[in-house]
Amino acid sequence: MIAMRAVALGQHAHGRAGIVVETGAAVTHLKPGDRVALSPAAACINAIGEREWTTSAQNCWCFSADISWAQAAAVSSAHATAWRLLVSLARLQPGDIVLLTGLGDAVAVAALQIAMQMGTHVIAASDNANHLTAAQALGAAYAIDWSKADLPKEVRGVTAKHGADVAINFAGGDSWSQTLACLARGGRLATAGALNGAQPQTDLRRIFWNHLQIFGAAHGSHRDFEQVWRWLESTGVRPLIDRVVPFDQEKAAQQRFQSGAAFGSVVVSDESCAS
Repeated sequence: MIAMRAVALGQHAHGRAGIVVETGAAVTHLKPGDRVALSPAAACINAIGEREWTTSAQNCWCFSADISWAQAAAVSSAHATAWRLLVSLARLQPGDIVLLTGLGDAVAVAALQIAMQMGTHVIAASDNANHLTAAQALGAAYAIDWSKADLPKEVRGVTAKHGADVAINFAGGDSWSQTLACLARGGRLATAGALNGAQPQTDLRRIFWNHLQIFGAAHGSHRDFEQVWRWLESTGVRPLIDRVVPFDQEKAAQQRFQSGAAFGSVVVSDESCAS
């Protein structure tokens, strides 16, 4: 049994972290008092109380006290998804030019952290000036306000007409065709959201003539979850938390999450458990 300490809000799956209260007789790698994050791919998580859950021990990753509850929950919801999109599916390589749209979204911010650590050149695109400034502070090479510019033209301009090797689109809608047009020949596009429309116009000729590849994922697999935890532990990178909101103010957390104003993960956790 696990007592929940933090829940990171996500578009498709929430991230959870808590403390082990009780284990089954056959469990040998976990013990009461261990701090654990739950895999986003867990097939069975059963609520047995307001903040108590049971699940298979295989769904848990034990983490150290230097990682906060909020950060651990964010790994499950944001970083495991970003890892799947960039590393497992798009096969990100050092030196790649990476276009990240919708900066501010927790998965996009996680993708920025991963891409920067892996030695790529990141182009951040958003219609929020504060988010673009924050992205550049984290290392993005270029920041483009797509509400004021022709995104494909700008991307071609800053890449000597090459385009982006990898792009992630979180919004769908009109931004989908714009993101496709930013890709280099042989480019890879990953999609993880459709907040602005799930049936965008697509010119199929652009895909087959330019040998483009398109991937999609709603959340990370259990393997992605384990791999990104090992990566975080080896690099010292920590999830960026926009804010932590107490459990009794969950509605406010949902409003912040849905407003689009957040930069990083919005987490629900008691204040005493946020660290």
